[in-house]
Amino acid sequence: MQSIVLSGPAAGTVPAGLLAKLALIDSLDLSRAQERMSVDFPGSEASFEEVSVEVKRFLALAVLERDPGHRIVIGEKIDGLWHYFILHTREYRDFCADVFGAYLHHVPILPSEKPDLAADYQKTRDLYRTYFGEPPVHLWGDGDMICWGGCDEVRDDEPITKLN
Repeated sequence: MQSIVLSGPAAGTVPAGLLAKLALIDSLDLSRAQERMSVDFPGSEASFEEVSVEVKRFLALAVLERDPGHRIVIGEKIDGLWHYFILHTREYRDFCADVFGAYLHHVPILPSEKPDLAADYQKTRDLYRTYFGEPPVHLWGDGDMICWGGCDEVRDDEPITKLN
């Protein structure tokens, strides 16, 4: 499995506490989500390795972003695997408790609301460059590939604990 290795200009500035959270993200096994996704979308497994790394990098950006006003907006080509991970509700909830200490919600928007997220999508791509280098254009686009309808993350203010 390919790693989400930090390689951008700010890679060496990440505090140790966040590095531990990034290690949890990096060790995340998305194979069950992919197996379920491949039932609904045969052939999706061909790009699983690459998309899996990008989903993990999206989740890492949610850890690394320090601006509470910035909504991390996912690219449409990688959003599907995040959807399927969320469908594994217990695993996803426990992952959120371990990594974020709160539930990381998926927030779909209407196509008419998509322009409202354009600036945050560009800021997300800039943040990606800061920590990982240039985002793959075929997965993150060139600025216009906000998740179909738009999808972003919003965290609960209330802490959660694992279910087990």
